[in-house]
Amino acid sequence: MTHHRLAAVVVAACLGSVVLAKSPAPAVSQARRMFVSVTDSKGAAVAGLSAADFVIRVAGKDATVVTATPAIEPLSVVVIPSGFRQSSISDARSALRAVIAAVRKVNPESRVGLMVGDGGTLPSMRAVAERADMLDREVSRFFESPNTAVLDSILVASQTLGADPGRRRVILVLSLGDGGDGGLTPLRIGRAVRDAEAALWVVEVGGFGRDLGSPEGRVFSEITKASGGRREASSIPTLPSALENIVSVIGAQYALTYESPVAGEVSAVGVRRTGLSVLAPVWAGTNLSNR
Repeated sequence: MTHHRLAAVVVAACLGSVVLAKSPAPAVSQARRMFVSVTDSKGAAVAGLSAADFVIRVAGKDATVVTATPAIEPLSVVVIPSGFRQSSISDARSALRAVIAAVRKVNPESRVGLMVGDGGTLPSMRAVAERADMLDREVSRFFESPNTAVLDSILVASQTLGADPGRRRVILVLSLGDGGDGGLTPLRIGRAVRDAEAALWVVEVGGFGRDLGSPEGRVFSEITKASGGRREASSIPTLPSALENIVSVIGAQYALTYESPVAGEVSAVGVRRTGLSVLAPVWAGTNLSNR
């Protein structure tokens, strides 16, 4: 039997409707769409897959994957630098510019928002081609990471992306540590990321040193595992190359369309090939609590 490697994800979707007559009629199948990344054991993007390679389950039952094509929609990316201090300003600016350049390469109609100011204000989403000058000014003014806790920033980023429809939505955290969790629960963050249909990616410098029992550590380890990814940069100067790799994986996403006669939520997405992982920009939060 073919092995299914499934990464659990959930997307808020209403699939079909029920027509009331003398007796209940079956739900009507409707086509839905979602974006997923597929990576190999080294974390590199995997190309060349077809609809037959994917498995999607809705409410625990197999849906029909109709198409699987390379995604061409522009990206909408919010970048959160966390833990950068005065001594690392130059490297932080290089990393931010690397993200902008990589996103522009994926699709020049993409937008980027930089959370580089103090407070939890919504970031301004700038077109990477048309407003490149304004993005560069924001980068040049970046002095050090704001005092806003990183989980608060993720919540704000989710709200921003939720108001930016028709795009592939990404939250990208650049972490040197010392971000603080701000008292928010992983469950609340998970719901916000899920509702925005965003992929949460985190790249940490110098090792995965987070306390995985802390709210921030659980968000970094658990939400990223399903929706995006968690990568390590060995040092601050290697951060730009790590970010370019992440954006290349995001850029190589598949657009999946699927149909299911069962009303409910997507409970799992996977591939029929061993050694591959599926990352979908939606997340259930079923394993997290408010503790």
